[in-house]
Amino acid sequence: MREGWRRPRDLEAGVAMKKAKVEPKKAKLTRAEEAPAAVSLLKEQPRPVGRPKTGKRSNEDFRSVTVYIRKDTHAYVDEILRRRRRKGEIPEGEPEDVSELVQDLLAEWLAEQRGK
Repeated sequence: MREGWRRPRDLEAGVAMKKAKVEPKKAKLTRAEEAPAAVSLLKEQPRPVGRPKTGKRSNEDFRSVTVYIRKDTHAYVDEILRRRRRKGEIPEGEPEDVSELVQDLLAEWLAEQRGK
């Protein structure tokens, strides 16, 4: 039986149980207290966490938007662009993915609207 634990019948019978002996816990040292030199090195040379921030997602000039297009349209466009990338048939300045294709088409449409 665990120390300090009393069963109900022991309480009713007036049986005294030993009190659990509790020793004060020792204060744990923080990492800074254990190795102050290592902590100072970490502060001087911070390491980047995760992948490098490159690409459209981390570029402030781009914004993620949601648009609705038909599934078959997206599948056909994606397949054509993938096939062209695999064969190396994408000329300079041509869109390489759906995002670039939509950007180019919207830029053309916007230029037409401004010219009217």
